[in-house]
Amino acid sequence: MSLRVLVVEDHSDIRALIQSSLSVEGYEVQTAVSLSEARALMQHSPPDVVVLDQGLPDGDGRELVQEVRRHRSTPIIIVSARHQEAQKIELLDAGADDYLAKPFSVAELLARIRVALRHRGTSLAAASHGTSWMTSALIWPRASCRATARCCTSRPPSSTCWRAWSGAPAAW
Repeated sequence: MSLRVLVVEDHSDIRALIQSSLSVEGYEVQTAVSLSEARALMQHSPPDVVVLDQGLPDGDGRELVQEVRRHRSTPIIIVSARHQEAQKIELLDAGADDYLAKPFSVAELLARIRVALRHRGTSLAAASHGTSWMTSALIWPRASCRATARCCTSRPPSSTCWRAWSGAPAAW
C-alpha cells in the first residue's frame, strides 16, 4: 500500500512538479487548488501527509492546519513564498509539522516528508534509484525568478515562474 499525499497548491506548475516528483517516489498523490477542495478530498479520502501552500484563493492555509489539528494528527508541511519568521512561527504553533520557504528543493521536501512520517511511526528509506532531475529540482516563487533566475523553458509559459535545476547549466 502506498502512502497518500495531499498537495494543496494553487500554482499549476508548482503543483504539477510536486505531484510528479512524489509520484516518481511511489506516493499516491491527490491535488487541490483551494481550501474547499482540500477539505472535500480530506473528508472523502484522508491523506497520510499534507503539503500545503499558505496563500490560497479562498483563504489562508492556517485555517486548514487548525481544522486538521482538531481531528487528526496528519503531518502537515507548509510550502510558502512568505519568509517572515513571525508567520512561520505562527503556523508551526498552529499545528504545522514543518515549513519550507520557496525556493526549496524537491529533495528537501521529500526528506521532510520522510521525517514527518517517521515522527508518526512510519519509517521510509530514501529512494534507491538515485537522484533524478525531479528530485534535484528547485521550486522558485515568481518574485525570486525575476531577480535571480531564468524560468524553465521545458514547460509552457504560465503565470508561475519556477526553475528546475539539474546541476548542469548547459541543460537549460
